[in-house]
Amino acid sequence: MFTKLWRRVRQRRPNATIVRTTFLAIVIVGLYALSDMHVTSMTKGEDVGKGNSLEKAPNCPCEKHGTWHFRTCFCHPGYTGATCCDKLQSSYDDDCVNIKQDITYDKDMEKTDIAAQCFHHPLTGVARVPLFLWSHAQENEKRVWYNHDSNVAGVGDRMLEHVEGFEGYRGVPQFLGNLVEIGAGPFTQTKYMVETRRHLNISHVTLVEPLAKEYMKNVADCTYKEGRLLSYPTTIISSKGEDFLQTKQFDTVVSMNVIEHVQDALVFLDNLYNSIKDGGTLIWHERYYMDNESADCALGDNKLHPIRITRHVIEPFLHMFDPLFYNVRQTLSMFFRSCNETGVYFIGRKRPSLNNNL
Repeated sequence: MFTKLWRRVRQRRPNATIVRTTFLAIVIVGLYALSDMHVTSMTKGEDVGKGNSLEKAPNCPCEKHGTWHFRTCFCHPGYTGATCCDKLQSSYDDDCVNIKQDITYDKDMEKTDIAAQCFHHPLTGVARVPLFLWSHAQENEKRVWYNHDSNVAGVGDRMLEHVEGFEGYRGVPQFLGNLVEIGAGPFTQTKYMVETRRHLNISHVTLVEPLAKEYMKNVADCTYKEGRLLSYPTTIISSKGEDFLQTKQFDTVVSMNVIEHVQDALVFLDNLYNSIKDGGTLIWHERYYMDNESADCALGDNKLHPIRITRHVIEPFLHMFDPLFYNVRQTLSMFFRSCNETGVYFIGRKRPSLNNNL
């Protein structure tokens, strides 16, 4: 192709400088096109350090040192590569007892304060922690709400910030039907959503919260203290989101500011997805961080918030929904905290289920 173009240019016999410049431009454009084709084809099977692979290596399945999550292989701490078979060069401390050939998440660690370092992965952040660390965080969470200011229930857990982030919940569909809020806390976010957007059609509310029984008993202004949220028929389930296994049972799933409090972010997101009917609605907010320093600035130490994820955990999950509302602009509170945090406020419709390697 380049030879023919060169001959045509030579036949016209223009100025020699123009000829050389024209030919050079043609060559550069051609090389750029070839380079772009190569880059495009490579991105379909990137390394975990770049975005993970969709293919399983025959001699080293993802499950050995990783977890499949919406057709993406997420590596456990200490591993990298397309199917997580390469040892990650890192500065993990010798006291990180769980960073071994096979990670166990039910074994105590000698030093709680290094857990975030031990279970941090450069691509995903801290997406999974041992059971004991999660239980420790839950105990601290109870103490916070047992001793909270009685005025907090009037504004909930970052309620006003969420109203701002969802822009008054203007993207919420009128019909919500059979609704579940997973990670309801003592006050729920559903209460403030329906008080902001009046006349929403809700037939039943299910509240899933591992500390639900304790909150009903010990938090005076718990919004479902009497076993009912507002005037809706209500079911209350005292359970972790990771243990809440319901398949396509709900028209709407609400979950806001929860993932920082779970034990396993990937299992938690899988269960959110599985519980929604095809075509159902997700009303969802979480924050993600570029690095540990940003997370520590916004969340403090890991006594209350052991999970600190990056956008690489969020993106495969949200791609399973058609967006109705999407906002990643910082709220005023985020701006004034100056912690380099990013909040995602998202409302979407679930696409028909496929085989997603959950």
